[in-house]
Order: sequence, then structure tokens, then C-alpha cells
Amino acid sequence: MFYANGVSDGICIGAIDDEEDPPGTPDQRGVWFEDGSYAYYDRTTQKLVVKAAGGVQIEGDVTITGNLTVDGSITRGGEVI
Repeated sequence: MFYANGVSDGICIGAIDDEEDPPGTPDQRGVWFEDGSYAYYDRTTQKLVVKAAGGVQIEGDVTITGNLTVDGSITRGGEVI
């Protein structure tokens, strides 16, 4: 954006995407953040992939249809099971 006062200095509003070298592959559509977090859908593997640097918080009921694989501990009501 440039000021209308004739000054040739401009300012950038928002982010500039690097369309020549975007993150991921052409089959991945999503959002990548500076802290390393991302959420994308991979059309090749048909998977939704989420990585959150600070963890993920879900409020509400969660239903899983299929298998659940956990790499780490599980805590239920303050007790590690």
C-alpha cells in the first residue's frame, strides 16, 4: 500500500505467500505456521494431518470410529493408565 502524498515508500499489509515454493507438496492443502505447527489434508494419502507446537485442546464430545493408536501415556481423571 502506498500513501497518496507522493512519497514512494510503501508498507505491506498482511502476509506475502511464497507461491513459487509453498510448504508441503502440491497434493497437500492446509495452513503452516512460523512455530512449526500445521494442519493440512493430503489428497494422496487421504489423511488430515495436524501438528500443534503447544498441543491440541478439544472441548465437547469426541467420537472415534476406527482404531486409536497412542504413542505416549493416557491420563484419565488425573490417573495415568
